[in-house]
Amino acid sequence: FSKSVIGLEIFSVGTHTDSQGMTNKFTPEDVDYMVETFGQGHPEFVPIKLGHTSDEFNQQVATAMGLPAPILNGEDGRGLDGVATLGQVTSLRRDQNKLVATLKVPDSMAKLFDEGFFRDVSCELSRDSEDRWILDGLAMLGAERPAVGNLAGLAAAATLTVARTPAAAFKQSLPKKVKMSEIG
Repeated sequence: FSKSVIGLEIFSVGTHTDSQGMTNKFTPEDVDYMVETFGQGHPEFVPIKLGHTSDEFNQQVATAMGLPAPILNGEDGRGLDGVATLGQVTSLRRDQNKLVATLKVPDSMAKLFDEGFFRDVSCELSRDSEDRWILDGLAMLGAERPAVGNLAGLAAAATLTVARTPAAAFKQSLPKKVKMSEIG
């Protein structure tokens, strides 16, 4: 992915009702836990995908990205089987009462953001083995409004080009300093 979206508000402390009609209260501690577990690699990958959109809208997005429409929705059009990732969440932080993310997306997705195809996002949360909330997906919303209504939206985030690194690049830690008197 060649673009970064920085400073995107994706969730907020407060009481929210999800798409199944379930209402939950989220505290600053819940958001901190999401940040902490994400930083520890749980889950190891948080995909960006289309969410809550019509087939016509999905077809427009697929055409703009040069992809077959079924790849955006999954092979059977009903679930996540075969869904293409439109990017990934690469970092999370809490800024006051908001969960703020950095995303990596392909050029074609960044262009759709710039052209206003997507205005908002919707977090997909699940419970981990400790029965605590974690982020496990981020859906891009076009015309539909998110359940969390106090977020700044995609227009408020910055989209930057990511510098490409050579395929053979690697990092190596510096050797331990040794005093000349210890060499023997």
